[in-house]
Amino acid sequence: MNNAISRRAFLASAAAVAAVEVDAFQRAPSGGRLFAYVGRHTSGFFGTGKGGGITVFRVNMSDGSLTEVSKTGPELDDLNSDGMCTSADGRFLYSIILTPALGGKPGAGGGVAAFAISREDGTLKHLNTQPSMGANPVSIIIDKTNSRVAVGNRGALNKIVLINKKNGVTVIESPTDDATVALFPVSPDGSLEPACDVSVFAQRPLSDPSGPGAACHAVTFDRTQRWIIASDNGYDHIYVYPFRPDSRKLEGKSFPTPPEKRRGIWLSIRARRTSS
Repeated sequence: MNNAISRRAFLASAAAVAAVEVDAFQRAPSGGRLFAYVGRHTSGFFGTGKGGGITVFRVNMSDGSLTEVSKTGPELDDLNSDGMCTSADGRFLYSIILTPALGGKPGAGGGVAAFAISREDGTLKHLNTQPSMGANPVSIIIDKTNSRVAVGNRGALNKIVLINKKNGVTVIESPTDDATVALFPVSPDGSLEPACDVSVFAQRPLSDPSGPGAACHAVTFDRTQRWIIASDNGYDHIYVYPFRPDSRKLEGKSFPTPPEKRRGIWLSIRARRTSS
């Protein structure tokens, strides 16, 4: 049976893509094996419905064509995969689960799933899933020592009705989800421990006519991996956190973006994240 996939079909199904070269550090002269991992969206909006998960493809090193090898099973059909990263040694893959309701539970936020990569055929073994500590995660990175995973949670989508009294007058306020960055230690077996710290982005005052509006959209490292950098394209701030492989805290500063610079800084963070 020919399992090769066309370019059109691949692009139609791809929600997130990662690649890993097996035995890249000890490969034979003929070269290592390259596998591509394609995340799939669920059929419903923001993680509802089925059809999600990750598909594994073998990359033909001669012509670049893709052949499907395997896919995650029905137990992960609700994995709304919208971002992935792989460890530097090619042993593990981590995927965000884009949803505000992990496991179908309203208000549970999103998730982050850990997988072991088979060095034989590139298939994935699900290790565990942790709450992403925020709604609708959108970005994920792992440091080069494979010690820490950082996840950015967009939030800022679901509003609630909050009844308050001001000067004796009852008013309706509508705060949004918190936007956050969460830091996860990585266990020796590649699984994720619970988040060791969570940074909550600043909100505008509820009285602001434009609303609170914080929205994390990207998380990345600088080139030295001494800093974690996150963008807030709702409140137009950049967050910078000092980082070490043994870090357990996200203690940094935020910097407001001048109006004339906002689009350029947001795009530069995206470009750095996608090229790393």
